This record gives sequence, C-alpha cells and structure tokens, in this order.
Amino acid sequence: MIMQWLSEALWSTGDYRRAEEVLRDLEERARAAADLGMEWRAKIGQAWVLVNTTNATFDEIVGPAHRAIQIFSRLGDEWGLAKTWGLLARAHFNAGRAGEAQKANARAAVHARSAGDASEEMMRFVGLASDATFGPAPVEEALGWCREILERVKGQPGKEAAFDVCRGLLEAMRGNFDTARTAMIHARSLLRDLGNTFRLAGMTNDAADVEWYAGDIHAEERERRSGYEAFGRMGAWGFRATSAAWLARTLVELGRNDEALKLTRESEELAGEDDISAQVPWRGARAKILARRGAHEEAERIAREGVAIAERTDWLNLRGDARMDLAEVLRLMGRDDESRQNIQLASSSSSRRATASWRPGHARSSSSFRYERLEPSSRRRPLHSGNGALRRKCVVHPILDMQLPGGRSDLLEDGADELCRGVW
Repeated sequence: MIMQWLSEALWSTGDYRRAEEVLRDLEERARAAADLGMEWRAKIGQAWVLVNTTNATFDEIVGPAHRAIQIFSRLGDEWGLAKTWGLLARAHFNAGRAGEAQKANARAAVHARSAGDASEEMMRFVGLASDATFGPAPVEEALGWCREILERVKGQPGKEAAFDVCRGLLEAMRGNFDTARTAMIHARSLLRDLGNTFRLAGMTNDAADVEWYAGDIHAEERERRSGYEAFGRMGAWGFRATSAAWLARTLVELGRNDEALKLTRESEELAGEDDISAQVPWRGARAKILARRGAHEEAERIAREGVAIAERTDWLNLRGDARMDLAEVLRLMGRDDESRQNIQLASSSSSRRATASWRPGHARSSSSFRYERLEPSSRRRPLHSGNGALRRKCVVHPILDMQLPGGRSDLLEDGADELCRGVW
C-alpha cells in the first residue's frame, strides 16, 4: 500500500514518470507474490497515467478496465472497483460523453464509500460536478450540483478547489464574471498551498474560459499559455494537446496565425483519437487560418470535420464552438446565409444549456462582420418564476443524500440501480 500511496503523491505533483516507475515496480512485486488484486491495482494506476500522458484511445482504456472490474468483483476489492470505475468515467469524459461519465462516477462513488475511502468518494463527487459542468445539463442545474456538494467538502482544500473551478466556469456562463474570477482565485490559492502543480496547470483552461466569456482575450492567452507550458514540463502530453489546441484558437483571434498553425500541428500529433477537447478546437483554429489565406476548400473540410466530431458528443458548448468556427469559415468564403444558419445552430446549443448569452469572444473574429450577441431564445426552458425564485424540480439523490436539481435518476441506469435499493 505504501508504494500505491507514493505513486498517487507523485501523480499529484505532476511527476508522471516516477509515478509510472513506482507502479511498474509494484506490479512486478505483486505478480511475484501471486497477489492478483495488487497486481491489477498497479495496472489500473498505470492506465490512469496512460490516459493523461499519451494519445491512448477509448478502446485501449476500456478493455483492461472491464477485465479489472471482473477481477476486483471476484476478489471483493471495493477500492479497486472505485478506481476502475473512475478510470472509465475519465475515458468517457475525454470522449465527450459526459452523461456516461456521470454514471461511471456514480458507480465509483458507491464502491469508494463501501471501501471506506472518503477521499476517493469525494473525488468521484468532483467528477460528477465536472461532468455536469461540461455536459448537457442546464447551467442552473449544474450550479446546484456544485453549490450543494461544496458544503460537503468544506475543510478539504483539494476538493473545495475543484468545486470552485466548476462553479467559476458556470458563473461565467451566466455573465457573473466577478464571481467567476473570485472562485478561480480562491481555487488557485488552495492548490498553491497544497503544492498541487498538476491541478494548478489543469485549471488554466477553465480560468481562460472565464476570460473568454468576459471578453478579455489577453488574460485568456496568459492562462492558456501557462497551462500549455506547465504540461510540457510535466510530460503530460494528453493535456498538452488540449492546451495547444485552445491556445491556437486564442492566437487566431489575436491574428498570430503562424504560431497558431504550429500549435494545431502539435495538438494533432499529440491528441488521442477520442480526445474531443483537442480534436475539435485544433480543427477550428486551423480552418480559420486556412480560410484567411484563401485555402477555402480545405478550410471548409476541416471545419466540418470539427462539427462532425463535436456532434457525436453531449458537450453542447463544444458543439456551439465548432458551429461558430464553421460560420466564420463560411463568412470568409462569402457564404453569409450559410454562416448565419450555423450561428443559429450554435445559439440552439447554448439555449439548451440556458446560458445567458453566446460567448462574446466569437464577436472578435472580424471588424467587418459582427455577429449578434445572441440573447436567450423562447426555446429555453424557463429558469425563474414570476417572483424571481428559481423554479427547479428536486429529488433526494441516493448518492449524495441531498437534494439536487433536475431529478438526476438517469445516473442510476446501466447497473447502478443498487443505489436505489438502500446500499447507502
């Protein structure tokens, strides 16, 4: 167990190389001792490293994970099951399936509690909140997750920081930029006190998104570049691919096309096939560069690839981003009617999340063609009643034992129905 804890401590500081070395050593020792459970704990630990440092595909992660679930179930290893279901949640999340990730995180939370590991249980709550933040849940519902779970993790600075990041991003989507920035500053302070360099790097894209919503492109660039450089120092190439793609999009808006194009190539090389958080934005950035340079056919092809990838996900904001990138390419080609059609499709994605408005950053694309700031449409579900009180439907959530908005009983599907039978 000491080697296992050591690997997790190394992981938290971003020292993936040494963490992997410790886990490989643990696997060999466990195999020599015929300790099947510990051998597979080490294998799953290495899979966690793999999913963060390489361009491993979803199938490459899922196969070993399903085998591990069989073994841990036979051995009655609740902690091993918690870590494996958490790994599956990450794989689904990276592939843009936030709904499936929530179900896997729900299962992981069950096993973590059964194992008596409160820290791992809370990490799965972090995962649930992150899934809600990026997935199709309306913003108010996702904020409900963050606010209510945050009360459970007060006094646990690492977990509190994670919820502050989610809350900050969601508040930015509502246009509450001061509140959003305050949440990000608090999260960063907590993580610095912990010395958690990996998560400090990890929150930079979220902090950059806050600035994107706020329209401060220079602050956005600083945040994205900080994360990009930090992941490079760590050798966290999967995260580096994502940071490179989003930094490229920011640089395109600043007119620094040559540097942006190099970053799209780096992201393309590093990103896993299923890593939609990199695959969509690098395409959008490159397509706009090519369109500006007159390579219209190639630009449209790449932009439509990004849309097709995004449409396979349940990340509604990402779908909107891809549509806005295609709209810009079509505008540069002189096809304004088609461009506006894609703007409306992007607005539809935003409407389904009930965000306050589309990102102002998109309006910076050209001084000669200003996109309208898209206000809430009549298709949005109503958020407030006549007296201003938030109208929401609540249920007692069996995982968290608290009221959560939206009645998220769907998390209990696909084998998680034991939660409803009073396991907790």
